[in-house]
Amino acid sequence: GVTAYCLSEMKDMQMKCPHLQARVHTSCNFLATVCSLYGLAMERFFRESPDLWWAVLTPILYGISNLTMSQLMDAYKGPLAYRRLFELGQSFTLSFQGIHLLAWSSVYPALYWAALPFWYWSLKKLVEPVTYMVGVVAGDDAKRVKEKQQTSQSWSCFGMELDALTVIFMGINFLSALVDNTYMGIYTLRGPEGFFEASRGLEEVTGGWGSDHLRTALVKPSLGSLVLSMAVFLGTLCSRKRLPLAVGVPLAAVLSALGPWVVFFWHRLVDPNEPWLPELLGDHWGPAPLFELW
Repeated sequence: GVTAYCLSEMKDMQMKCPHLQARVHTSCNFLATVCSLYGLAMERFFRESPDLWWAVLTPILYGISNLTMSQLMDAYKGPLAYRRLFELGQSFTLSFQGIHLLAWSSVYPALYWAALPFWYWSLKKLVEPVTYMVGVVAGDDAKRVKEKQQTSQSWSCFGMELDALTVIFMGINFLSALVDNTYMGIYTLRGPEGFFEASRGLEEVTGGWGSDHLRTALVKPSLGSLVLSMAVFLGTLCSRKRLPLAVGVPLAAVLSALGPWVVFFWHRLVDPNEPWLPELLGDHWGPAPLFELW
């Protein structure tokens, strides 16, 4: 329901965007959302992995959509804390494109090299929660908080002041970034062969490359990107007063903080007998292709 609503709003915004860059952003975001839903449908309804064209097109669309946000961010005049939240969402989504390549390297090992440059956004999203909290403690938006408090509008100050909800929300995001960086680090050290060693061993129990685990692994990053994109877009709608804060803010917070965790452990929801983190199991710990150069 949230995705359908966001798609409708995206289409309406795309028609009204005065700048080419903004049009490209909304158009690619719309198409990336459709691609994510297609991948999800293929996996859940037909128990098949999407084809190679989908694996190539999906991260390109998400990449273009996020890299063309500058025009929209330049026009944004809202609280500094919310600008930083938009940037954090952008970093998470772009880093997920690296995890997308990581997942598909189980099929095409050469993608190992394409995934490594995404360390930039993976580390960036680790730093941004700290920068965000420093800004909140320093009172970067103190004047806006006082103005919002006078309106007595629920959720109007969320994320701009140091309260329990803000600390919990950003703590979950920091933990997510820490886990993702650990995931990337182990992948860099082990390479595709070692990283997916235990996953391939599941064929003795669940049917190998046709198993739920290995299929879901190929679509998980796009689903995670979809969840975060919807959360960021809900924030955009709130800032444009197209969605009530009491609806958009808590929904965006839940999607961005908890949604990626649900996606990350999706394979456990499908089959509770599977290992929590099969990528960390196995005996092959090197050398990864990165170290074979030396």
